[in-house]
Amino acid sequence: MSELTQKLEAVPGIDAAKAVQTMGSENAYERVLRISVRMMPGHIDKLNAQFAPDMMADYSVLVHGLKGALRSIGAFELGDAAYELETLSKDGKYEACEPLHAAFVQNLGELVKRLEELLGA
Repeated sequence: MSELTQKLEAVPGIDAAKAVQTMGSENAYERVLRISVRMMPGHIDKLNAQFAPDMMADYSVLVHGLKGALRSIGAFELGDAAYELETLSKDGKYEACEPLHAAFVQNLGELVKRLEELLGA
């Protein structure tokens, strides 16, 4: 296990070992992780911009993509939260999404900040 993977194991909400196993190598995992962390702040901005009753279809597409990205970096709990938001937004349930969206964006932002610090990004 690389030094980075060991450090990531200490980050709440990240299962780096499982993600590395899924990716097939630590090099592949690190590349995907770095790309994901670099792109996440823009996705958070888009999530907030698209979180409106008349934009639930667009929001569901964005949160669907985040679900896969989060799971690929080992953030399985956040990936599950994205799935819940995806399901509710596809059904147009804006009010049910509101508290989940707020918590999701906050948790995602906190995770990105920790990962940026760890990666020196």
